[in-house]
Amino acid sequence: MTYKRGGESKHNKLPTPALDVAFILPDGEVSWSGLLLSKFARLMKAADARVRWGGDWPGFKDRPHFEV
Repeated sequence: MTYKRGGESKHNKLPTPALDVAFILPDGEVSWSGLLLSKFARLMKAADARVRWGGDWPGFKDRPHFEV
């Protein structure tokens, strides 16, 4: 979900330099767990230091958001 207008979000560019992440749990439930997202962010940033995680932003924390 974004409050940006069409074309203003990095999600709207090709190739897309941003993505939002959610997890599908074994029971089929979708989770946006802050704990899971912070663990995933550590893995993503370890794989490529250029990854920017919305959970690191000052102010509003957009934990599902990753810029690659």
